[in-house]
Amino acid sequence: MSTVFISYRRVDSEHFSSHLHEALENKLGSKEVFLDVENLHGAEDWKDRLKKEIESATIIIVVIGKDWLKEIKKRDESEDQVVWEIQTAMALGKSITPILISGATMPEAMALPESICLLPKYNALALSSPRNEDFQSLLQKILAVLAHTQPIRNAGPAKGIRRFLDQDLNLFDRYQHQDHIIQVVGESDEIFRIPSVAILNALDIPDETKVTVECKSEFFVASAGSKAVLEEYKKDAIGRGKSFYDDETARLTDVIGGTNITLLFQPTSYFEYVKTNMAMDFDDGINGSLRDEFHSNKQLESLADSKFANHMGINGLVFSNDGQMIFQRRSSKVLTNPNQLCPGFSGAIKLADIKDRRNCIETLAEMDIYRELVEELGIKERFISLRRFMGISRELQRGGKPEIFFAVDIDMTAQQIVECLPKEKEGDLFCLSLRSAKSVLNQDEAKTLRTRFKKTIQKMEIDAGARASLPLLTNLAFWVNQHQAPLMQTTSISH
Repeated sequence: MSTVFISYRRVDSEHFSSHLHEALENKLGSKEVFLDVENLHGAEDWKDRLKKEIESATIIIVVIGKDWLKEIKKRDESEDQVVWEIQTAMALGKSITPILISGATMPEAMALPESICLLPKYNALALSSPRNEDFQSLLQKILAVLAHTQPIRNAGPAKGIRRFLDQDLNLFDRYQHQDHIIQVVGESDEIFRIPSVAILNALDIPDETKVTVECKSEFFVASAGSKAVLEEYKKDAIGRGKSFYDDETARLTDVIGGTNITLLFQPTSYFEYVKTNMAMDFDDGINGSLRDEFHSNKQLESLADSKFANHMGINGLVFSNDGQMIFQRRSSKVLTNPNQLCPGFSGAIKLADIKDRRNCIETLAEMDIYRELVEELGIKERFISLRRFMGISRELQRGGKPEIFFAVDIDMTAQQIVECLPKEKEGDLFCLSLRSAKSVLNQDEAKTLRTRFKKTIQKMEIDAGARASLPLLTNLAFWVNQHQAPLMQTTSISH
């Protein structure tokens, strides 16, 4: 059975539908796309076969040409195959994506048969011109819709180290006793949940100069972990033509709350992180997985009690001075979040970022968050007009790996930022126009963005043709929730 079902009328869209079928097969595989002309055989019970294909499909594409509605009016509804296909898909609750071609517009509900009058409520895509570049753009949008509708999709088993990372887990079920799961309350009180735990938010740290940073001298070496995953990481890196590194990174050991907040770090290495946080779901056949052993009570242990490397990642939303949010679609060659959408810059906090040649930095304001921005985007630090702390979280997927989030305003246009991108880039840049594209939001702006949170994510995924990564979702959630009550307590808040 196929993943994509194409519904169309021969009279106005046969050529386009055949071209789309071929292009999607090249992307998804020869058995993943159904088109009746290509896939039905003469002796088959065609209606039974069509129903089975619709039942199995993840999305139903409805191709609408300039004569699509005219043909409906010419026919008896009970004998119209296209109407029956759409009606069947709606009855099954399928995801439907209309595609408008040849200048066609979405028919009004009143002009349609009652059985499919809800079709205009589905988000439609349009082919703007017959040019190949416009067709390729449309194809990317379709693939993004598919990725959003069916997030876990593999043409075959994952290879290399990715087979340890891309686990199909219901993390909300695995961590059902966990407090402070990040969520955004959207339109009609719809709740968008993100598999990360909030530790601090923007109101916890209104002034970065007041947050103390301390660094222990003791190097962290994990007492539990998987050497097999580490060796797989090394082989995988070599196989992809990448050099692997074992830099000293900064492990977040604890977060101490109260009148003042202290972030407590200690040195560790990237290899310790690979053996622990990245190996959470590797089962060696004897001891089981680290997740099953250490999180059997359905929640994360505290940072202070964690046996994992927990090196801190860093992410930042980037806003231009002409109202654009800049985000990345990462290359397929990178290990972390390949082919996914990420914030404007992201990476890991290295020990050198919090410990210079003279001594450790003393406050969060002194932490070098610009290294990743300069390396990935090529933007000089002097063009940063505002930096704002957004929050600290712990990823459920990586067993509680901490991430720190910022937002920065750049005194450059979106086009100027794109032109700064280095040749040795890790991905492609995209721009999203927003009415409130800036680091600091007032309460009304934040509320409006929360109600449109799901639509914003879908727009980004469709425009860039890829899924939103967990760091991007978390960064955006902290940004739109920046007026929520602080999480700071009078005792340790290392969840």
